[in-house]
Amino acid sequence: MLYARMLDRTVIVHPEDPDLGKRGVMHSGVVSLSLGLPGKSSASEEVMVARDIAIARITKARLHFAQVSTRGALQLVRAAKAEGLPVSCAVSPHHLTPADDVEALVEAIASHSREKKEVEFQVAPSGVIGLETTLPVVLTELVHTRGLPVARLIELLSVGPAKILGIPGGTLASGSPGDVTVFALDEAHTIRDDFRSNSHNSPFIGWQVKGRAHCTVVDGRIVYERASAEDPS
Repeated sequence: MLYARMLDRTVIVHPEDPDLGKRGVMHSGVVSLSLGLPGKSSASEEVMVARDIAIARITKARLHFAQVSTRGALQLVRAAKAEGLPVSCAVSPHHLTPADDVEALVEAIASHSREKKEVEFQVAPSGVIGLETTLPVVLTELVHTRGLPVARLIELLSVGPAKILGIPGGTLASGSPGDVTVFALDEAHTIRDDFRSNSHNSPFIGWQVKGRAHCTVVDGRIVYERASAEDPS
């Protein structure tokens, strides 16, 4: 963190104590008990969040927690922000849907191969593909279902990350990078197992969602168009 502060960089961490969470394959709760799978205590995340915040308090480094998933961790981050520390956090789309602390996570925001994944749950490597399903899932779950303003969602997906990382972008201000996503807010469709990424492990395959990206522009250059992506020619 001292080096990061000197270089004006943000430290991004995935908070999890390797000893407290090493045998668990999902959150320890009603779902893990009903499935007969070994659970992972919320403490494995919360103790690391508390530790890293304490270090950030000493070093004054910018600290960002990726994939926060527990109510206790969110309370620690809120307290740190109220204290004035440069601490932030993010939530993955799959933690906003099939998760035990989903209400707390929603409130807070108002690459593995197929062969390795298609095994028993408890022996499969961790991780799911998320980027290609992020927009339709959060539009469905946060905007259409829970009433989050679209402007707030856009801020969370663009302005916020750019600010946390201290990089240009996230706005359409003069001189900013020409990064734009054009999407249909109300277009209904089913998420299919036709991802362009190497990983196809997703909990959202078969989901009925509302909202779809049609065009992506990076630095003024079109890098994705849905019509051409689906055209085999």
